[in-house]
Amino acid sequence: MDTNIKNLIDKYYKGETSLEEEKILRDSYSSEEIFSNDPYSCMIFKTFSEERKEKTPPSIKTLHKTLNFKRKSILNYKQWLYAAAGMAACLAIIFTVYFHHNKHEYYAYVVIDGVRYDDEKLAFQYISESFEEEERIEKIALAQWDEMNRIEKELNELENQLNNIISNY
Repeated sequence: MDTNIKNLIDKYYKGETSLEEEKILRDSYSSEEIFSNDPYSCMIFKTFSEERKEKTPPSIKTLHKTLNFKRKSILNYKQWLYAAAGMAACLAIIFTVYFHHNKHEYYAYVVIDGVRYDDEKLAFQYISESFEEEERIEKIALAQWDEMNRIEKELNELENQLNNIISNY
């Protein structure tokens, strides 16, 4: 075997050959005396050369074109679907904002015992009375709180007096 070819084969198996050197190896498969000592390498490079000469069958090319067409049509379908969904969402938002903004229930009302009263004067009168009632209850609660604090203070004084009497006795 030619030493130059042998060196190229060694470089090829190490993954160090350039494209030009691989082309030299592919083209030299026909001279069998070069590869007589290495039939495995001869078979590899002969197969590479034969594969290069083969053409792709028309059925595979047709299949490839069909798949590309279907892929493009699916993308177009998805684009239209996303566009339609976006427009529907925008319309929903516009209608929601429009109907919510034009709702005219800005007047006061009150619900007393489960009955709705729409008279504004009655609603404000009821609210004022309920606030007055809450203030009255709050005053009573604060008075009771003050009374409890006064009683607690007196109890603490009595307890201190009792402790002094016990400690002196």
